[in-house]
Amino acid sequence: MKKHLLTLTFGICSTVLAFTACKKDKDVKPDDAQSIICLPDTIAFQDNGKYVLEYNTQKQLIKVNKSDKDGKYDGYMAFTYSANKITEVSYDANGTKLFEGEHYLNDNGSVNYSSQMWNYNNLSYDTVFYTYNSDNQIVLQVRKARYEDASTSVDSTSYVYSEGNLVSSLVILPSEKHEVTYTTSQYENKYNIFDDRVFIPGFYGKGSKNLVTKEVETIPGYGVMTTTYEYNLNSDGFIVGRNYLVMDSNRPDQPYYEQKSKISYACK
Repeated sequence: MKKHLLTLTFGICSTVLAFTACKKDKDVKPDDAQSIICLPDTIAFQDNGKYVLEYNTQKQLIKVNKSDKDGKYDGYMAFTYSANKITEVSYDANGTKLFEGEHYLNDNGSVNYSSQMWNYNNLSYDTVFYTYNSDNQIVLQVRKARYEDASTSVDSTSYVYSEGNLVSSLVILPSEKHEVTYTTSQYENKYNIFDDRVFIPGFYGKGSKNLVTKEVETIPGYGVMTTTYEYNLNSDGFIVGRNYLVMDSNRPDQPYYEQKSKISYACK
């Protein structure tokens, strides 16, 4: 779930120092501020800017406008739709294209494979293939990358579920393997998000049945990265706030990364 399946950096449900304790169900806090929820329209990050989401009349996400922590324009992401494809582009504040992806859909409306171009530190071209189980949950993701220096690489991630809940994954990179385990709460993943950086429900099939509260990644030769999640839910069980904390076993005295966010919704 930490891998950049899309260029989006945070989703409804947002990747990887000392080992942190498992969060209890009490860490999912009900909030009755809103009782009717349709579509998320704003995601505000503490000390890290804001996303404003726009939809078409079919309630399809068409644009994500980004601003930085000072409220200044920070680029956008745009989506267009056809019968079997979603096209995604991302630009920075200067209008430079950072990402372009064509996501081809299967008969269930989930991504079958993606053709992607990244333009961050250097150009890379990825083709990513997805395999689903009978419940339309991702069980295998294979990424084939080609870089501007003509080098190539292949990596894969396999996922294991139990009673609909994500319990583990195995990331196989060209030179190493990472094992990841997950802990889930009793609270349903109502927005059906698989990857924590994706705003479109069902884009990667059916997500974990319940919300993930803990993620532990073992990295050979390095250590353990542990991410814990806390959620605020409204009376309908949708996420209106989320905190997550990443700890590195090599730096047990301070957080590796921490983020808090609030999500507001609007009925269309």
